Order: sequence, then structure tokens, then C-alpha cells
Amino acid sequence: MIVHLVDGTYELFRHFYGQRRFNNGQDKPFGAVVGVLNTVLEMIENGATHIGVATIM
Repeated sequence: MIVHLVDGTYELFRHFYGQRRFNNGQDKPFGAVVGVLNTVLEMIENGATHIGVATIM
């Protein structure tokens, strides 16, 4: 069993501002969400069996 705990707030922040650096402020709609989902899918492809996401609201 492989368990991952993801800091959802940090991941959204990282993907939003990381992509902004490379696209000169021309943000795609939901670009950060797509980035986080790709990260989660990559974890699953690499064998993660359980993933928990913690966020601060």
C-alpha cells in the first residue's frame, strides 16, 4: 500500500504561479486545477493506492 498526503492549497498555488511564469500572464481557465489533477494522475500511474488531499478554506 502506497499512501500520499497532498497539501492541496500549496499545489494550487504552485501550479497557478508556476504556469504564469512561463506563459507571460496569459492564464488558461482552470490551468492550476488541470495541473493538480495531472499531478494526482501521475501519482496513481506510479503506483499510489491511497491519496488524501488537505486544504485550508
